[in-house]
Amino acid sequence: MDNKTPLSPPPLPQSFEHSTEDDIPKGPSSPSPPLPPPGANIHDGALPPPPPFPTDQRPLPSDWKSIMLRMIAEGKDPSPTPSPRYPMFFYGSLMDPEVLQTIAHLPNPPQMRPATVTGCSLKLWDIYPALVRDPEGTVAGMVWDGATAVQFEKLAAYETEAYTWCECDVVFEDGTTKRCRTFCWGGEMDSEELEEAPGDKFDLEAWQRDYKPHVFGH
Repeated sequence: MDNKTPLSPPPLPQSFEHSTEDDIPKGPSSPSPPLPPPGANIHDGALPPPPPFPTDQRPLPSDWKSIMLRMIAEGKDPSPTPSPRYPMFFYGSLMDPEVLQTIAHLPNPPQMRPATVTGCSLKLWDIYPALVRDPEGTVAGMVWDGATAVQFEKLAAYETEAYTWCECDVVFEDGTTKRCRTFCWGGEMDSEELEEAPGDKFDLEAWQRDYKPHVFGH
């Protein structure tokens, strides 16, 4: 990595309010043989993908008012079912609350909790970290309890097709655990595109200092 010219991703627009998928910064191009398939558990290897996400917004029936009145008369709660949310484990630039706020279109920087995942290690794809299976490895990161289906799609677009989503079991500092979704390397685990990550971790402070201003303008 020391002999390479640092990659300077293209700047983003000042606001993401009306951005499209083409506005989202993408990493270097790469073939994307999906290993493991989306939805696999990184601890167990390839698993069948889960059902597709439900959409966040469902159209109301034309007679929705009468349906609500009938439910109230029957003593039922007419409140809509809340959209499902998916805990996310981040180990790269998305550990930065401002970056996550921008990519997921959040009104404020989100609250996250430090956690670790075992059975994995980090490699580098140019300047970008990539999670790969490693029975003896441990990776530190941050957990966000809050991704809706739409926000998850925005995160996946930011990660590019070089990554695929999978599940992992994280451990928090207080010893509690949680099943999360994360983005792991989507190619071969022994790909020549990957290099060793110094200290098996992503240097977030160095990324914020050297690359964040070029990507996000601050």
